[in-house]
Amino acid sequence: IRHATEHEIGIAKYINLIHFCNEPRSRDEMLQFLGISSRPYFIKIYLKPLLESGDLEMTIPDKPKSKNQKYISKK
Repeated sequence: IRHATEHEIGIAKYINLIHFCNEPRSRDEMLQFLGISSRPYFIKIYLKPLLESGDLEMTIPDKPKSKNQKYISKK
């Protein structure tokens, strides 16, 4: 039996997060879904790359720091 590499596990987490965001989700919901407690780590490793790649979009793009900000998978 071959064990998954860290890279494969990382890719799976990105894919799972994109699917999780088929409906709008807050940062806190995404942190909880991934089991991550560090918000700065989450933003650097997951959120920014997914926004930059276009896989996730902000629901309020003109107010990126809004407390009501949510993120949704690009259809």
